[in-house]
Amino acid sequence: DDPDDEDDDCAIPAYHDAERPWSVATARAAPMAFYGLEVELCFDDEHARLEYYEAFGFPTADLTAERDGSLDEDEGLEVISRPFSLVELRQHRNPLQQAMALAQRFDVASPSPSGYGVHITTNAQRLTGDHRGRLVDATYDMRALTEFVAGRKCSPDYYSYSKASRGDEKYTAINERPDGSFEFRVFRGTPDWQVLLSYIEYVDALTEWTRNPANPTQGPVGQALF
Repeated sequence: DDPDDEDDDCAIPAYHDAERPWSVATARAAPMAFYGLEVELCFDDEHARLEYYEAFGFPTADLTAERDGSLDEDEGLEVISRPFSLVELRQHRNPLQQAMALAQRFDVASPSPSGYGVHITTNAQRLTGDHRGRLVDATYDMRALTEFVAGRKCSPDYYSYSKASRGDEKYTAINERPDGSFEFRVFRGTPDWQVLLSYIEYVDALTEWTRNPANPTQGPVGQALF
């Protein structure tokens, strides 16, 4: 039987149908950074994907998962997290790290195929208007560095670095959402926890580096560049 056949009640929700048993209101209003992740994974087949989904017990208080129409119909799965602070994500065996470790035991592709990404959403509402602009500009202007960290080049099928589309187009390096949050769409999909954590740390470091234009050498990115 095909686990994804509409007639046999597939246990994995379709795109945007997954239960998200958490609220983003606290993160939106917080003065500190929070990061929510969407990690796109590619399994060998629909049976391995369903076994993984059931073995982890999605949805949980911290994570959910769903099939995404932009991924391979039988192999693709998007794991979605609640907003975490960087301190939480650096804790050993946090829930997202555990989910990725289990995915690797199911021989999920590592890294994911080029069309699979990691989307990182941060509560940019906490930043001033000028700071928001500097953060976006730095991401675009340092495209070579961003692509190096992200592990993939841009593609119009997934996202672009077109400044002309900023704020009006979802498929850009940074999707500037109507609620004020920023969704970084540049990163390549992977279950490798250390790589995922490096993505988040890059966004966090770039945010700190662009905080004070009068003293740009502060923080890890500034120290590395200057």
